[in-house]
Amino acid sequence: MIDSAPGQIVFARSRQVPAGFFSTDTSVTDLSFRPLRMHEIHFRQNVDFDMRFADTLASVRTTRKGVPSSKTYAMKKGYFEDNMIEYIFGYLDLQKGVVYTLDNFNKDTPSPSDPYTLEYVLDDTWFVAADQQIPCSMIRFTHGETTGYIWVNRRTRQMLKELGQFKNGSYVIIKL
Repeated sequence: MIDSAPGQIVFARSRQVPAGFFSTDTSVTDLSFRPLRMHEIHFRQNVDFDMRFADTLASVRTTRKGVPSSKTYAMKKGYFEDNMIEYIFGYLDLQKGVVYTLDNFNKDTPSPSDPYTLEYVLDDTWFVAADQQIPCSMIRFTHGETTGYIWVNRRTRQMLKELGQFKNGSYVIIKL
């Protein structure tokens, strides 16, 4: 959702990972995708994360079973927030053949800087039906131990599919 009055974009989702464990999260960025705030709740584990973001700092306030704790991390200017990064891939102006590195804040990694490497590799076409085609951009990525591809609808800029392979050989497929 784009909230034009304050110039913010709100990303909200609910998911079940792993099976039987439900969580919700809401991320807020400005119109240039700079993270402002993120709130994540894991109901069964009774944990709540409230994150606030500044140009070069990320602060995480964790409340686990009613007990709060806080930690602040130094980040490089221009970083993204992990829970909303997949939603913005289609809005990045990537040039074919150029490799980009996006600094990604992830509180769950040993270093909070958890970069993505992206390269716009080719134009593709999805054939939905005989008379319906979707022009796509195909982006190759690496993120930690995962490598793969992302397909973005060039008309809507929405991510259509992500295919990744983990170092251990297992795959993840996300289709929106």
